[in-house]
Amino acid sequence: MWHKGEKMALPKVDGTKVRGGRYHLNLRIPADAASEYPGKTHLRRSLQTADPGEATRLVTLARAELIEAAGRARQRGSIDDVVAALPPEQREIFEEAGGLEGLLRQYTRADKARAFLQAGGGVTESELSSETPTVAERTMAGAAHKAELVALDRVTETEAKALQALGQDVEASFGLRELLDAYDAAKGTGEQTK
Repeated sequence: MWHKGEKMALPKVDGTKVRGGRYHLNLRIPADAASEYPGKTHLRRSLQTADPGEATRLVTLARAELIEAAGRARQRGSIDDVVAALPPEQREIFEEAGGLEGLLRQYTRADKARAFLQAGGGVTESELSSETPTVAERTMAGAAHKAELVALDRVTETEAKALQALGQDVEASFGLRELLDAYDAAKGTGEQTK
């Protein structure tokens, strides 16, 4: 029989231990999620509740966290394999961007920069030497502007191809140059013939 002043034992909740009249999380970290929790074998923390229903809910959320961590670890492993298979130029861009998220941000910025340049916002226009530029200065500025667009297009194409190789849904043009390079690689044609 229960007497006043005695504490009642809390019902057992799977994935917890009872300490000090409260539930504490105690879940083993599965091997496929271990890389997300370096140096840990278990998820352990106070659930800050004595309610078995609330403890069960919090254990379920912790298990979902472990499942998500395992998914992230698998995705990172597959991305590492895909990155290793990228051509050197695309791999370098991926690494410089600091990973997939950085490459996506960089690609979006380049797309916005291209739209700005196409609208006539070329950097070179501000570099003209006088208030009324000469024909030669306007021609040079126009050529520099076109060169900026071409360079930006090449960077954007390379980024887009790297993102596509990593499974992202972005537009990338596959033009005549890529077709010729692929044909040349397959046939072993010389530079003159190419």
